[in-house]
Amino acid sequence: MTSERHAIIVGAGLGGLAAAVGLRVSGWRVSVLERAPKLAPVGTGISIYPQALRALRTIGLGAELDALEYGLVAHGIKSPGGEWLTRVDGEEAAELWRGPITGFHRADIAELLLGHLPSDSLHLGATVDAVEGAADGTLDVVTEDGRRF
Repeated sequence: MTSERHAIIVGAGLGGLAAAVGLRVSGWRVSVLERAPKLAPVGTGISIYPQALRALRTIGLGAELDALEYGLVAHGIKSPGGEWLTRVDGEEAAELWRGPITGFHRADIAELLLGHLPSDSLHLGATVDAVEGAADGTLDVVTEDGRRF
């Protein structure tokens, strides 16, 4: 008897959503648990480095990423006081990192990722309370309101 592989991801931030989409592409059933009662855009922009952009393309988001408005991002390090210690423009950064550092609106990336997950895989208002092991080696994730995943 073969059971379906099921992954529980705690947190519906960009990392959690990207992990969920990647696992779904690999044939897993996923449940994303988010303690917030609703998802709302957080932040304004995000810089995505070439390796992360390649990973997003690998899980099937290439055409949709290309359709979003984006721009090349400069790269640098600032002192705690805000002065630039080192800085390179977008083209220099692309050469340094072997690909462009691309800026996107954070909410666009979240929406794109959510669009690749079935609606029943996202569980809002789900604060994890415990993780319990079973005799067969599986784990149950239990939320504060008693739901088990």
